Amino acid sequence: MCEVTFNKQLCVIQDLTIRTPIGMGEPQRGVYNFKQPTTEKVQVNKVVSHDIWHCKLGHPSRQALSYISSSFRGSHMNDLCDVCLRAKQTRMSFLLSENKALNCFDLIHCDIWGSYHVKLLCGAQYFLTIVDDAS
Repeated sequence: MCEVTFNKQLCVIQDLTIRTPIGMGEPQRGVYNFKQPTTEKVQVNKVVSHDIWHCKLGHPSRQALSYISSSFRGSHMNDLCDVCLRAKQTRMSFLLSENKALNCFDLIHCDIWGSYHVKLLCGAQYFLTIVDDAS
C-alpha cells in the first residue's frame, strides 16, 4: 500500500507500511519524471505493450505518449482502440418537442440505467436520472 502526494514542485510516492519514500518525480512538460527509486525494495514490472500504456493513461494520442518516453515514438500502437472510436462517435440531436411544461413537476423525464456488474458501496447496481422539464 502506498500514498501519493502532489505539490507544485514534486510528486512523492511513499510506502505506508514502512513509511519510506519509494520515489520522487518532478514535473516536466506536463508529466512527472521520476528519479531512481530511493529504496531497493521496490519492484516494477516492465510493460512492453504500448496498447496497455495507452489504456492505463486514459487513452492519450500517440503524440502525447511520445512526450512520456522516446520508446513510444514510432511505436506499433493499435490505431483501432475500441474506447477511442466510441468516444469520437456523435449522436443525432433530438427533435424539438411540442410538449412544454409550465410548472415544475408537470412533465418529468426519467431514465434508468443498469444493472451494472460492479455494485456501489450501498449495494445498488442501477442509476436513475430524473429531469424536470420546467426547471
